[in-house]
Amino acid sequence: MINLAEWIYAVKDLKKYGRSDSIKELLDNSRGKKLGSLLDNISKSIYYNLCGITISKAYELNSQKEKLNKILPQIKPMEYIKNDIFEFTKFGIKDFVNKSDNSIKAKLNIEILEKLFELAKYQKEKQLIPQFFQSIREWLIDMLIYEVGKDNEYFLNTWVDENTRKFIEYILYNISINKDKSKTEIIEIIENILNNDEKENKEIEEYLKELKENNIEIKDVVSKLKNTIDNFKEEKIDIIKLLNDIRNIRNPISHAGRKKSVSYKKLDKIENLANNILKECEKILSYIKTVEK
Repeated sequence: MINLAEWIYAVKDLKKYGRSDSIKELLDNSRGKKLGSLLDNISKSIYYNLCGITISKAYELNSQKEKLNKILPQIKPMEYIKNDIFEFTKFGIKDFVNKSDNSIKAKLNIEILEKLFELAKYQKEKQLIPQFFQSIREWLIDMLIYEVGKDNEYFLNTWVDENTRKFIEYILYNISINKDKSKTEIIEIIENILNNDEKENKEIEEYLKELKENNIEIKDVVSKLKNTIDNFKEEKIDIIKLLNDIRNIRNPISHAGRKKSVSYKKLDKIENLANNILKECEKILSYIKTVEK
């Protein structure tokens, strides 16, 4: 027997907040146990910010679309939220993760950039603001790695490796604090610091060795990143400011407010910032796609 009140609550929860806990519970007691489990995996992974699971499970959902179109009419309340269920499929990518541990294995490309942006946008729409700030910050790093990877595929293949992301972020940091210096000066500063650190840090030494083995020069990566940032500035998009704005609000949120200075005294300012950042990142993606046409 259908408990109408419970279904109304469950449907609202999915439509407004993207939560499927209640739907899963109700489906467990009907004919849709497997669907409930799949939706629950997608929904929870969006809340937990585990994009590998989201994307792989969304692809799995998409592959079952034809079958579900036959099953859903048999579970009457589900028929009316079919579009909300299938909305998850837009995140799906085939062979995105290793099935054994859900670690990301896919090579970075424009499709992945688009899907990860859509995922961050969905989090913003469902009022998952802390998750959105985390996702969109990582998306900006993905985007810059993608741009660098156009000159060397090594970065497209290692885009989720910790050392690659640290390397790109380190260069960005130095570009940021040396914004009044020329590109040549910034390259010299970064090369000197890394070469000095290499002597004392085995991890840096190994990574720089790996870059050399892949015919990658530090100066070329710095130059590409600086040129990319400057190109976006010409489009009135300030990448460094975007990253700094995200950091300034993400850090207090990540540390549960345990910061001496929190610059957002009014909560609506946080949401306004999220809206502005989303718009700027939408422009970035649009620009990249236009350039590649």
